[in-house]
Amino acid sequence: LWLKALRRRRGSQSPTLGPRPERTRRSMTFRLTEAQIEEYRQQFKIFDIDGSGAVSRKELGTALRNLGANPTEADLDRMMTAADHDGGGKIGCQEFLDLMAKMDAEMEGLTEDDILREAFKILDREGKGELQWSQLREMLMTRGDPLTEQQVNEFMDMADRDADGSLDAKEFRRVMRM
Repeated sequence: LWLKALRRRRGSQSPTLGPRPERTRRSMTFRLTEAQIEEYRQQFKIFDIDGSGAVSRKELGTALRNLGANPTEADLDRMMTAADHDGGGKIGCQEFLDLMAKMDAEMEGLTEDDILREAFKILDREGKGELQWSQLREMLMTRGDPLTEQQVNEFMDMADRDADGSLDAKEFRRVMRM
């Protein structure tokens, strides 16, 4: 979900919505439009749950999960390491803007197939080339906007074309495009 949202926002344009942040050696905010900067500033305020002016690792994880993403602890560690330029253990607004600009830059040029292939790899933690229904059932019923038991069963019936109790990469891509 958050990947799709990033791709949609990447092309958004609007009139100037405030001063552009200063460009530093590490800053990538020069890649963002004024509209993106304003949108990311608003998101930062939402992510900053305690109102401290900085986003902690815990707040970042909570915010991403609320957006429907399921970052691992390692993902959160990587994001914090990449974004926390001053080493303070929290991400300030400028650091957050830099992180979003970097994520946008990484998304450029990716096709839907690239994104779905990466998503499948993330879900296929054992590297077997298939996702087991028990694992998918738990994720679908507990993450993001949880599905009901009936919705999960309908999804599984629709997705598992060969009725083998798992979802291979081809079945995953097909169902994700629906």
